[in-house]
Amino acid sequence: MLNGNKSAIAEYTIKYKNITHFVELIPRKLNQLDTIKAYFSLFDDGWRIEKKPGLEFM
Repeated sequence: MLNGNKSAIAEYTIKYKNITHFVELIPRKLNQLDTIKAYFSLFDDGWRIEKKPGLEFM
């Protein structure tokens, strides 16, 4: 939690399972783990995900 508990960063990992042979057509390598961050801000009606995080996440 950041910024007086009004901002949060969630980090999660994606692991691809049961990949078909068609994955060779995709330019990305799906045989690895992808770690991604999501940025959230607290508003009066609840948490919202931020598309472009601002300075409050620095």
